[in-house]
Amino acid sequence: MKRAQSPNENDMNNSIRFQPVFNLFCRDIGAQMRFYAAILGWPEVHEAASPIYRGIAQDGTRIAFHSSEAYALLGLSGRETHFGKNREIGSLLTFVIADHESVEAIARQIVDLGGAIVKPPFATYYGHWQVVFQDPEGNIARISATSLPAGVAVPELALEGV
Repeated sequence: MKRAQSPNENDMNNSIRFQPVFNLFCRDIGAQMRFYAAILGWPEVHEAASPIYRGIAQDGTRIAFHSSEAYALLGLSGRETHFGKNREIGSLLTFVIADHESVEAIARQIVDLGGAIVKPPFATYYGHWQVVFQDPEGNIARISATSLPAGVAVPELALEGV
């Protein structure tokens, strides 16, 4: 049975200002922070830094990097990440930008910074130009532009054989 919401309950949730924080567990929090800071151009959040936590932020969004000691602090002992290039994927970070030229530039930078390209820049069925990459610790992310290069058509969604 669905619980009835009080009239003020929805208003309260709508009035709370949430700041999105995307958390990654890492072997080397400093190296991971520098990788994403270089790609995104986001500054470090110095006031939050500790031996087990680093973060970068911009425009109200933060990416946090936790060392393995944070598992126990969060009640997550026994659920540690298995790092490596071929590990299972349970999440995907996406960074949306306006111009497709930046996708190409960032793709070149990823490899120089120790990451790997999973899928080079391509047109999506929803009209974005994106690159899928793996950071130095095996997390998967993508940079997705809301525009396509001139002359590139939007492909149809093809699920057969996927």
